[in-house]
Amino acid sequence: MNIHVPYIFRSSYNRAQRAVIAASMAEFEALTCVRFKYRTREMTYLEFIDGIGCWSYVGPGKQRAQEISLQKPHCVQIGIIQHQLMHALGFYHENCRTDRDDYIEVKMENIQKDAKNNFKIQKSNNLVTAYDYTSIMHYGRYVFSKSPSLPTTVPKPDPNVEIGQHLGFSELDVLKINKLYQCKVCGNLLTKTDGIFTSPDYPDMYPSFANCKWIIRAPLKYKIIMEFDFFYVQPFIGCYRDHLKIYDGSNIRSPILKGPACGKVAPAVISSQHKLLITFFSGGQKHAHGFSAKYRFGKILV
Repeated sequence: MNIHVPYIFRSSYNRAQRAVIAASMAEFEALTCVRFKYRTREMTYLEFIDGIGCWSYVGPGKQRAQEISLQKPHCVQIGIIQHQLMHALGFYHENCRTDRDDYIEVKMENIQKDAKNNFKIQKSNNLVTAYDYTSIMHYGRYVFSKSPSLPTTVPKPDPNVEIGQHLGFSELDVLKINKLYQCKVCGNLLTKTDGIFTSPDYPDMYPSFANCKWIIRAPLKYKIIMEFDFFYVQPFIGCYRDHLKIYDGSNIRSPILKGPACGKVAPAVISSQHKLLITFFSGGQKHAHGFSAKYRFGKILV
């Protein structure tokens, strides 16, 4: 069952800024059962405002409107928007979860006086997941520091572990959203330097009415090379029924690199940027064994 979240814009955002907000929401919709819809008459909804800074209340709220501040232009970035939307959906900062002291040391003496409350431990629902240094909800090493050289958050036992990033969800962020909202989804976010993913039930035949989505995200300035060890999707005229599509980006408004693809001809691709979206759909007719795909990251030469 999908979770529908109404929203409106109280402030004016230009066409490009609204496209970034839409792309951030589209990644939610590809990887979870959360669906964003423009508000009609709903009494509880999200309200995007051009406020002072990037912030959101931790929700979901019960008031008429739940504000999310995306100050133009610096807050209108996919990672920042997803961070604020996760707050609105009920998530605290990862570095404030109940078991954080086992994984990080918070240097209170280095934190700006009026920001210390941001580092308080919260009564978080950790959803039986591991502590996630790579979460979009984790502060960076120097956030709210008195000085650029003084860290406010230091990982342990290894102080050199990277923390905080603004590219977008981590794999565990997606898992947490799906656990909290009891989403039953087919697909995943893939962020490791190389990996494998398959159609559902592979190497057995895939089920009827599968609707699967994978987003592969490399670091900036990297491309994605994707090919198949096995590919057999039940053929039909124009691949109208069972099919796979590969988009050069993270949502279905991105250019299609290959697809719809079916039969036995594997649609290998190389992305032009650091994200790919792969969608797989099956109807209720005769099926096949599906596919086993592999990917790796490659540096973009400039």
